[in-house]
Amino acid sequence: MAANKLLVRLCWLFTVVTFGGCAETRPKTKTSWQATEPGYKAGPPSSETEAFFPLIDGNLYHYRVELLGDRVEPAGMLMMKVHRKDAVRGTLKKPGADQSFEYTADGVATVTKTGAAAFLFKTPFAVDHSWLGPHGGVTRFSELGITINVASGNYAGCHRTREEVRGDVPRTVVTTLCPGVGIVQLRVDAAGGSEQAELVYNGPPIDIGPDGLTREQQ
Repeated sequence: MAANKLLVRLCWLFTVVTFGGCAETRPKTKTSWQATEPGYKAGPPSSETEAFFPLIDGNLYHYRVELLGDRVEPAGMLMMKVHRKDAVRGTLKKPGADQSFEYTADGVATVTKTGAAAFLFKTPFAVDHSWLGPHGGVTRFSELGITINVASGNYAGCHRTREEVRGDVPRTVVTTLCPGVGIVQLRVDAAGGSEQAELVYNGPPIDIGPDGLTREQQ
């Protein structure tokens, strides 16, 4: 399968934008998805669920995408911005359709592309139960309390989910979530190949101006 087709599939699965892949080249000015109004300012995570998927208003997630095979090939970048609506609801914003999430007593709720009720992950953190994942497949925790090293750093105490998506294009989506950060790695395996996105940066927007780097105030 061609690299651009793989990248489009990951872009759809992750529901984010990729510069140089599913979108135009990086804009020089803020697009509408970046220039959101200030949202709800949450305090420290109030639950373990929130800790593994913290929706901090205004924060950016920046991922590096690679095609996996006999050799690793760079395939672009993924970016999204958090808009926190209130104490329990938030949205990952990007060009196109946004993806909303809600903290519930059962985990982090969302919906599939078809509108079916789903969960990014569902508590308790155990490998003996399953749920409908955000891509419409049966999802389970596959590993708990792992350590992972990605471009943005080394993270401990992370949990990994595995979603088996059926249909016309069967695929497996493996998502690694780490406390205090959220999604640090996403891998998609299908008959046509494999691809992976790993976190490069998570935090407030950074303005690269003439005087150097400046973090924008939220």
